[in-house]
Amino acid sequence: MDDELKLMKQRDLGNRARTLRENELLKSILEGLKSQYIREWASTDLADEKLREHKYLQLHALMDFWARLNSLINDGKAASAFLDHEAKVKGAA
Repeated sequence: MDDELKLMKQRDLGNRARTLRENELLKSILEGLKSQYIREWASTDLADEKLREHKYLQLHALMDFWARLNSLINDGKAASAFLDHEAKVKGAA
């Protein structure tokens, strides 16, 4: 039962993550930040290594956020598929 509860929580977390990813306001904000970070990173002076590295790290932190969100969504899909399969097996028995 603990495993089933864990999978249900994972499924629900994945659904919440998908809702966030599909939120138009959040997507607009994050795409704006991505464009800003790329523009600022590309326009840094070659001698300003600290600022260039800072902008690079900001961009990658944003990409890490999206990757984590997608990972939660995929984990939720897998948990949902497993729970659905288990429900069918129990129903057939």
